[in-house]
Amino acid sequence: MVQKKFLVIGIIILLVFAIGIYYYFPEKEGISIKPFSLQLNILVGGQVSSEILITNNEKTRQDFSVSLENLEEFGVIEEEFALESGESKILTISLKDSLQKVGIYPGKLVVKTDYLTKILPIIIGVKDKNRIFTINQNGAIGYSNVYPGGELGIDIEIFDMNGANLREIKIEYLIKNLDGELILSEQKDMTIYGSTSFTKVLVIPDSLAFGNYVFITLIDYKGIKSPAGYLFGVREKQNENLFNGKFFILVILVFLFGIFGMFFYFIKTRDDLMIKLKKQQSAELKRNLEFIKYSKAKLKKVKSVPKRKKKLRELEVAKEKVIKKIKLKQKRQRRVLKRLKKKGRKNEMTEKLKLWENQGYKMDDTEKEIKKISKIDMKGQVAEWKGQGYKVGFLNK
Repeated sequence: MVQKKFLVIGIIILLVFAIGIYYYFPEKEGISIKPFSLQLNILVGGQVSSEILITNNEKTRQDFSVSLENLEEFGVIEEEFALESGESKILTISLKDSLQKVGIYPGKLVVKTDYLTKILPIIIGVKDKNRIFTINQNGAIGYSNVYPGGELGIDIEIFDMNGANLREIKIEYLIKNLDGELILSEQKDMTIYGSTSFTKVLVIPDSLAFGNYVFITLIDYKGIKSPAGYLFGVREKQNENLFNGKFFILVILVFLFGIFGMFFYFIKTRDDLMIKLKKQQSAELKRNLEFIKYSKAKLKKVKSVPKRKKKLRELEVAKEKVIKKIKLKQKRQRRVLKRLKKKGRKNEMTEKLKLWENQGYKMDDTEKEIKKISKIDMKGQVAEWKGQGYKVGFLNK
């Protein structure tokens, strides 16, 4: 019955685990591109190059075509090549600013095979070498889930590269897609002294499609512009209830694996107790045989030959009797322990083992039989052996 319960629990756990693996670790896509996005900075009129690793994860050879979209002013990339299964290619892209206009320019590298298309987002920041400000942008805490109709929060830090100066600036916020289309914009005037930091929150339009977008901050000070771009994704709204979706599956997985671990440990512990009983019984039988052997050595010193032979014969009979009694007792012990194991009573099993161990050290059956044959003081001898470490040494072997 217990084994059937464990089997059912094991099957349930395996099913949930399989679902979790599928949910959290989906099958590897046929194409992998590293890095996942590319953000490049170019001085006005300058150029830049970068490397991209493309890998074929399909099981068969694939033909690839790579092209650059919405960044034609910076260069043209049209390349075709083939990759065997598991093979990779490092693609070097070189871009040059021909617009000579400060700003943030979003675009994408499109990688295609016959079965799949993947997009690598690219953000090019064209900067004035005489720019006044440096801008750092990061996603604000609490705004990790950006969805249509929700909010985008960006932590913005602005630093005056020329030190602590009081300046009147015009600051503009924009959101563009990777095709360069303007989604929304805001602008305002503000005064800063040296540096400042704040969180900008924008409401995402309800109609905005899922995908990657670029948040742009553009500062204008007396005609000198300082830009910065931040890539973010608009995804499906996540359920705020923690016990739904991925989190719920994760909790269930942890819970079930915890139960499985406890049951596994419990079963293992009970099996260990059965093994301990076997060792304990083996040591007990060995101890009793050693006592009989000791008694036999003493009887061999009897001077009368007829008497000595008689005593030795009686000792052999007693030996068989003692072995039979001990084995019968040990058989009953195993039966009791198995019954307790089946019922899951681990504590009772431990208590029984301690009780039987103590009883085994007394060796009553052996002493009783030997007394009938010889006047050897077994208790005295046992005490002597114990005093010499016999109990913790030989008796535990």
